Formats: sequence, structure tokens, C-alpha cells
Amino acid sequence: MRKLQILLFWLLCVESYAQVEVSAGAGVGWFSMSELGKFQKTIQSSYPVDAKITEEFPAYVIYDAAIFWKLHSNGFLGLYYQYGSTGGRVHYEDFSGEVYSDQLLHYNTLALSVGQGFSFENNLQFRVDLHPGVTFTSLEIIEGGRIGNESRRDSYKFHSINATLQPTVELHKTWGQFGIKVYAGFHIAAYSGKLKFEENKNSYLTGGGNDPIVANWNGFRLGLTGTYRIRGKEQAADK
Repeated sequence: MRKLQILLFWLLCVESYAQVEVSAGAGVGWFSMSELGKFQKTIQSSYPVDAKITEEFPAYVIYDAAIFWKLHSNGFLGLYYQYGSTGGRVHYEDFSGEVYSDQLLHYNTLALSVGQGFSFENNLQFRVDLHPGVTFTSLEIIEGGRIGNESRRDSYKFHSINATLQPTVELHKTWGQFGIKVYAGFHIAAYSGKLKFEENKNSYLTGGGNDPIVANWNGFRLGLTGTYRIRGKEQAADK
């Protein structure tokens, strides 16, 4: 509790002389998932029928939010959050029944928003942000099938932690305290942790051999966010 009080006091002090900006928006993420792609082929080859890979971890909607404090010389520091999801599917169906395997993934990234801005005329700013942080992955593998009127469904859940960077460039236009920001970045896994089985943390997902499978979220991120800037006392006084 005391630490939280100290943090709140520090934030209030920062706000008294710095500009605080909050943002929220959405975009599109592309994901490599190279190892899970190989894992799909292992599942496909294990079926006694000619199953097809019908989904291969396609690009999908992402969501993000941030709060940061503007420092001297247009530098900034704050907190950043991003959420994304994708999935894969191996499937076979005929008149007698079906078999399938779904691989459903989502991630939560918590990172620092740290970088530099470059201001131009007409309230336009170009920014570079590194977003060093941590990505938490959840994977659910659903195995199922149906023969006639008989069906089954089994679910296996895995989790992993990656150390990540997302170098990002942003173009920010403001009208008073409100603004719109367009960004493009590339998500990089500096370290990829094993996908550990939820029911036994000593077990982890492997492919054909004993090598662990990791969730590779590497790929481009494109997005559009709305922003709101809170002016600190010093900036208001300057006006």
C-alpha cells in the first residue's frame, strides 16, 4: 500500500510540470508463428486421413493503449499495453464424421513507451518509440472429432513469457488537447520462453522431437489511435 501511495504521489508531481498523454486505438498485426506452423504439419501427418491446414495464424486485429509523460527536448517515457490474437486449424470432414485440431492464441504485452519526438508545423509530430517489454502468451489446443453421433473434445492450455521490443514510428496530429496517431512498428522477440503446460509447469509443448515449440509473435504492426493530452501547470502558465 505504501509503495502505491509513493507511486501516486510521484505521478502527481510529474503531472505538475510535464504533459501527460493518454491514447487508445486498434490496428492489424502480422505474426510469424514459424514453429507453430511446423507443429501444425506434425498434427496433420499424425492423422490417418487427408486432413488440411485451413488456418495458418493469419493477421488479425490488435488493440493498444498507452500513457506517457513528455520530458525535456521532446523525449517521453510511459507505459504501453497491446493485445492481439490469432489461430490455426487442421481439419478433415466427410460423410462419416470429422477430426480437427484448433490452436487458439492470444497475447498481452506490457512495455515501456520510451522514445523521442520531432515537432513540425501545424501541430504535427514524428515520434520514434522502442517499446521494450514483456509479452505473455496463452495457447489453447482443442482436439476433437465426430464419428456418426459420437463426438469428443479435449482442451490443453499452455502459457509462455517472451522478452520483446517493438521499434515503432508514429505520425501524430493534434487539435488542441485531442489528436490522432498513425503508427507502424515491428514486434521482435528478444527471448522466447517455452510454452508450458498449465496443469504441469515442468511439461512443455514439443514438436516431432524434444525441442520446445515457442510462440513467435514477430511481425509488422499497423494502427490508428486517438490521443488526449493533459497539460501540466507549467505549460498552462506559459500560455
